[in-house]
Amino acid sequence: MQQATKTANRYLSTLLAGTSAWLLVMAILTHVQVPWAMADTYQQLASSGLHVSWRWWLLFGLSLTLLITLLLLGRVAHSGSADDRVFFGLLSLTVLWSAALAMSGGGANAANAIQLILIAAAFMTQGPGRAWFIFALVISVQILFLLAMVLNPHSAHSAHDMGAASDGGLLHFVGMSVTFMLASLLLALTISHLQRSLQRQQHEAQQIREAQLRQEQILAMGTASAQITHELATPLATIGLLYDELEEMHPQDEAVRALAPPIQQVKVLLDDLRAVASQIQTQQQQAIALDGLHRQLQQQVSLHFSAAQVMWSLPPLVPGPETPRVMADLTLVPALLGLVRNALEASTDKHSEPSCSIDISLEGDVWRMKITNSTSSDARTRLAEYEQQDLVRRMGRHALYSEKGLGFGMVLSHATLERFQGDLRVQLDEHGVFTQWIRIPIAHSDGSQPST
Repeated sequence: MQQATKTANRYLSTLLAGTSAWLLVMAILTHVQVPWAMADTYQQLASSGLHVSWRWWLLFGLSLTLLITLLLLGRVAHSGSADDRVFFGLLSLTVLWSAALAMSGGGANAANAIQLILIAAAFMTQGPGRAWFIFALVISVQILFLLAMVLNPHSAHSAHDMGAASDGGLLHFVGMSVTFMLASLLLALTISHLQRSLQRQQHEAQQIREAQLRQEQILAMGTASAQITHELATPLATIGLLYDELEEMHPQDEAVRALAPPIQQVKVLLDDLRAVASQIQTQQQQAIALDGLHRQLQQQVSLHFSAAQVMWSLPPLVPGPETPRVMADLTLVPALLGLVRNALEASTDKHSEPSCSIDISLEGDVWRMKITNSTSSDARTRLAEYEQQDLVRRMGRHALYSEKGLGFGMVLSHATLERFQGDLRVQLDEHGVFTQWIRIPIAHSDGSQPST
């Protein structure tokens, strides 16, 4: 669109220059005695307004002024005003051509069809509002030409000696005007449809490029994580051996005993990571019962954030074969846990203790989770800046700056949810409450997921 606008700006300058030359020729003809072979043609033009010389000189001066103005605006205006310059040029040409046509035959002039160029240029380079304004202006002028021919067929506006024309001749010129208006409408609708289709395709292509970039970022983070995890295995095994020796030497020492749970937890996490990697490689998913998912999520939140105040709202579910399920793998709970961690850490900017509310509900074939936390004035200011830059809507799709982490947690969580046909949306309201919405489709009884 921007490139088309710049090209149209150059074409409009050329059209204005050509219009100035045409009006200059018409103005000069008012003072020149034409050869006898052109006497009839000149008489027809003169009867339609050519003999009024000052009007042609006035239009020539106006067109020259507009051309100089358009060129100066192109040199001194900032780059963002390209659309305004094109609209200014289209509006100027519409007025100039309409005035020139009104002085040389109106709707009966065959050159009337040249205004289709303005309609096409308007819909190709301008927004819908401005384009339809140019269209309405051109059609309004055509309606005035048509009324002039119908109401006063002997006027100068019905060129080519319409007074001597038959009723068939009048109908011919009326048909020309009506055909022009229908062609203008068809052209406007066609270009509008093509523009919408092109914009939709560009939007889809942009989404594909964003998704590809996000996958590349996730792949890079996954590669780095796998490498670090692999390098952790050796020192962890060494720490395990040292712990076993310490336990044999000091079996009653409290400090030695305190080392056992964290070492065991790290081993369990590495084992879980291996299992998750195996599931991702084989793309295996299993039907996870929602009651078990809720219980596991509560346990993990309590384990990792024992000092946090979390308010839960869960739907009543009865364990059994009829319990709703979602198709996922072992990465689902860590992804949800990462979003809860973000909410709790953000809430500490305002409260002394981390807190948030988690509302889980079932709506039709969709499992929904809503995480809400309040933020401090500084955090609200930062999020408001993000929102002004349209980054709040993009949270979870692009890595953003983080003061407490790497800024990739929400990206990884969103990417995980997308693998299960889910999505993540975020919002910051006027009161500084930050909300995350998670949505995952519920699996059917045969293990398949509803189409979304």
